[in-house]
Amino acid sequence: MGNSRSFLIGVLLTFFLFLSYLTSVQAADDAQYWVCLSKVLCASDTNTCNTTVDLGHKALVSVGANKPLANKDTYVIECVDIGTREMCTTGDENLDKIVYKNASDLSDLKKTYQYVRSEVAYQSDGKLFTYSQPFKTDSSGNINPFVWHSATSTTTGHRFFAMNFYDPKSNDISAVPGGQSVTAFNFEAAANDPDCKSISWDPDGIVFDSYTLQPVDGAMVQLEALDPVKNTFAPYYKYNSANKNITAIDQEKELDGVYRFYVPAGTYRLQVTKSGYTFPSDSQKISQKAVNLYTKAYPKIYPSQTGASIVEKEGNLEERNIPLDPVTVPSTTAVKTTSIALLGTGSFVSKNTGEVIINGKVNKPYAKIYGYSKNVTSNARATCLVPSTNAETDTSSPCSFVRANYKGEFELVIDQKKIPTGEVWGELVYQKELDIPAYISKKFLITKDTHNPVEQIIASVSNFFSRYFAVEAATKTSASFEPIPTFLEGIAYDSKKEVIPNATVGVYLQNSDNPYYQTKADVNGHYKITSEFLPSMPYKIRYTSPSGSSVTVSTSQYVSQNQTYTQANKVNIYQYQNAKGGTASPNDKKTSTSSTSSAQKSGNGTYAPGTKTNAASVSNDRTANTTGTVSNNSQASIIVVFILIVLLIAFAGIFLAFFILKKRSEGADRTI
Repeated sequence: MGNSRSFLIGVLLTFFLFLSYLTSVQAADDAQYWVCLSKVLCASDTNTCNTTVDLGHKALVSVGANKPLANKDTYVIECVDIGTREMCTTGDENLDKIVYKNASDLSDLKKTYQYVRSEVAYQSDGKLFTYSQPFKTDSSGNINPFVWHSATSTTTGHRFFAMNFYDPKSNDISAVPGGQSVTAFNFEAAANDPDCKSISWDPDGIVFDSYTLQPVDGAMVQLEALDPVKNTFAPYYKYNSANKNITAIDQEKELDGVYRFYVPAGTYRLQVTKSGYTFPSDSQKISQKAVNLYTKAYPKIYPSQTGASIVEKEGNLEERNIPLDPVTVPSTTAVKTTSIALLGTGSFVSKNTGEVIINGKVNKPYAKIYGYSKNVTSNARATCLVPSTNAETDTSSPCSFVRANYKGEFELVIDQKKIPTGEVWGELVYQKELDIPAYISKKFLITKDTHNPVEQIIASVSNFFSRYFAVEAATKTSASFEPIPTFLEGIAYDSKKEVIPNATVGVYLQNSDNPYYQTKADVNGHYKITSEFLPSMPYKIRYTSPSGSSVTVSTSQYVSQNQTYTQANKVNIYQYQNAKGGTASPNDKKTSTSSTSSAQKSGNGTYAPGTKTNAASVSNDRTANTTGTVSNNSQASIIVVFILIVLLIAFAGIFLAFFILKKRSEGADRTI
């Protein structure tokens, strides 16, 4: 009898352990759901942030139009535009490794860009609260707004995301909070959502030449603070708690004419010195045209427009742009000393239109930004592409470009579908605008002032400088980018371009070791990944053979390797196509078919930086329609699991019946 009970207990324990194992396997197969979070620069709206302590770089982060999943642990991630890619972090390396598996950008951000995130957090009402990730969403998918505080050594862009883990085989994302219907699903969530745009919270002030309008390198900017008792200004000093010293913050000397001061509330003023220049700019002595030009080229001119005193309130970033008058003729020092540089970019694709959107910043005002394609075979620069929006035509060539603003900020939109066959996006080429006055004059129709003697001197030497300018105008700097296909179909190849039969095909974001999505190639190495399973961010592809060897290819390498296949089979890798054959036209922001998969029913969620794993897959047969988000292998696994569960239940039932009959028989024997 004792042995029978032990056996029954063993069977039941095995059964429940097996169920526990299945649960753990499903947890390991969790996918990731990403949305962009809304952010408000605290300096632009102090009533919204309502913080009582000056934190400098602050943004109020909250849930926007696109909500995280309801009642879920939610990770908040900050992505910083660095160079030609984004670096993303939760602010905690251990949490980063949960989100991105074994990868974390935090140490690189700290080492290279002196990234720091404050552990002190504020609610929107200004009250302190315990900062602890992950947050928990409520039944509507919301989290309480809070103030995020971080800083880098360079001026750059910042974006915020919320991420939930979810089981792709469940209905977790079939009805996102807000009642988003299938027909209202927006494929352009990342591209059109203003929450997905970067913000910059460094207070940039620019010292510039009042005639050339170019930044003046190496100008000395001295900060003076008002002593409220003596009612006089003196150089500003601050106590440094780190080294217990009184540190002077009375001057800044930086390249590109940019200066920055982060100070508490008070009243301040600026003094500027630079050899060959006078400060402040004197509108009575210089050309009226020059005054008209620089007041159009730069806002908040100091001190003529803003006044000499700067009243700094808690949280405010008081921008001041400072013209300096050349003593004799316009200086070209700023043009000669530093070349144009790309400070940071963030790129993503509109999966609806196939357009790549590049938001970035360079270190020169009004720079020209060109987009070029590359030859897929030689990787050499190919065609100068026409931007989809705000394109200007270069008078010296047939190229078109977009122009950065006075801070060097720009947005370039390239339609990948219009790129010639055999070429791919991308190369970003950026060039200094050396004749800003001519550009501003043309833009605002400012006429020449011939009555001022300084203006006449400038005109007399213009030919000398124009030769120098013409040489400099030919100088361009470039940065390479990868295309972002919105549909993948082709053959998995190894490094020797030999087919990998039955390869595991994984899509990986640039900053993650977690596959965003995985599928299986067939015996011929053929695979297909439809649009809803591809990210809106730059990604790479990894092929893993059944033996475990793997090779990683860039998206441009994928295009090159499969060029013959895609042309022969008329595969458009930039046309949206979902698993059921649904497509979206460039002018239609909604689905053009009602056959929408469970992944599409996720409202306006963005397929953004990362995923853990995804058990969903597509058909390996190019001519067959995929009928769901679960692969044939996954379906087979589910069937096997179901059969095993049924067998276990049947076996337990039979054993239980046998045990009851045996007990009754023993009872009858005792009665006799």
